[in-house]
Amino acid sequence: MFAPHDPRQMMFPYVAVLDAATAVVCLRLAGGRTSLPRVQWALFGAQFSLRSLGVLLPALRVWTGWPAAMATARVVSITTALATMLCLVAFAVMGRQVRPMKRGLDVGLTAILCGLHFLTVFSPRASAFTGHYLQMSFVVAVFLLFVAQASHLAATTAGERTFTNVARMYLLARVVLLFFNSMVNYTWLSVPHELPFDLLFGVPQLTFVLMVVFRPLVRPLHRPLRTPPVFVQNLLPSMTLLGVIALALYVFRDHPFVAGSAMLLAVILFIARTHLLYQRMLAEQQALLRRAGHLQELASRDALTGIGNRRWLEERAARLLVRKIPQALLLVDTDQFKLINDTFGHHVGDDLLTRIADTLMQETEIFEDCVCARLGGDEFVVLLPGTSAQQAEEIAQRVRLELETASVQQGSQTSTVSIGVAASSGTVALPALLQLADEALYRAKSQGRNLVEVSREDATFFLPDQERSSARRLRKYPIAADSVATHSML
Repeated sequence: MFAPHDPRQMMFPYVAVLDAATAVVCLRLAGGRTSLPRVQWALFGAQFSLRSLGVLLPALRVWTGWPAAMATARVVSITTALATMLCLVAFAVMGRQVRPMKRGLDVGLTAILCGLHFLTVFSPRASAFTGHYLQMSFVVAVFLLFVAQASHLAATTAGERTFTNVARMYLLARVVLLFFNSMVNYTWLSVPHELPFDLLFGVPQLTFVLMVVFRPLVRPLHRPLRTPPVFVQNLLPSMTLLGVIALALYVFRDHPFVAGSAMLLAVILFIARTHLLYQRMLAEQQALLRRAGHLQELASRDALTGIGNRRWLEERAARLLVRKIPQALLLVDTDQFKLINDTFGHHVGDDLLTRIADTLMQETEIFEDCVCARLGGDEFVVLLPGTSAQQAEEIAQRVRLELETASVQQGSQTSTVSIGVAASSGTVALPALLQLADEALYRAKSQGRNLVEVSREDATFFLPDQERSSARRLRKYPIAADSVATHSML
């Protein structure tokens, strides 16, 4: 391989020592009391140990005069293949949140890839001294770099992210070195070793150690990361499948049955893995839809009473009021609400508002598409599609009598409500109904409270822009405004 006194033979002990030192660093990190992924660091330490043994054997052959050069090359190839297998397994078993079945399928795909890679060592075309083997080593190194990048994107914890970041920097340096050494120095140059790239074989290990030294690896890292998308989670098995197909095609001429079986089994495992990811994606979408629905409900519900708020009223009214059927609206206002709050406290006022909301829901639950909402403050709105003014007045009277018999606090004082009723014979907009009901409510307040007043005007033919006694109130609190009106007529 080299001349007896070639000084480049000294690179083998030098690289072996660096690999062994890097292995010690990895094993120490694996045994430390941190939140780092110990299994991954232990596997990387083992693969560095194998690489140290692999590069030390040529030096032993030179020092001891071992004549079996081909046997030495075969051992070197085997140790390199085993180191590659350990590196692949380290990435395949990542992910604390990954289900055991998914991890098992990833390990199965990786085992097939490792087995095919091991066959390349025993291929008749493969030898430590042939261009085929050198090119294959470079391709495998590039593949490992892509696997490290995919694992880095799919990391779910800060410890995994740190490990993959250090690993990919090491693998990047290894790819660059193998390109110059294997592709340029051995393959493209007419005279091998014309350029001393062998002496740079310790650069990847030095890169790895420097990354470990200058990154806070020994500190506990508990910061969780965002769960990666399904597409990112499927990158690693996808790349593993591509690697299996590439290596299977490489060894197909020498091992056709094994290569074909490996490709078929890898495709089956990949389909099963993709199916599991698809199921998870559907589950995540359903969870997002449920969460969006819950948030939408929270945004459209009154936090105190549990019924709809002003926004929800406008959305439902936009759907219901376009139908050419009779409509009725009840505008309910609590009498002397400020006095109740000042006398008994706001908690009593809150209980009263909740009782009014419950009463409205109970009295109108038999009506289809009925809308009960808290307009703001102590005002409530009930929209009754398909209801005439007479029916709405009867409902309003039942609500008023039901609330009149309820005491505010331990029978010391009763609370009453005033209700304004408006109706339409056909299609009408919400502002028209609300304005007519507000005028009727104002008359009920003026006549002594605890009354139900019905607007005798059909809201279908009512023009909301006409000047009314309550126009000032509507201009101050317009129905289309986002803010909630808090005005109350005491």
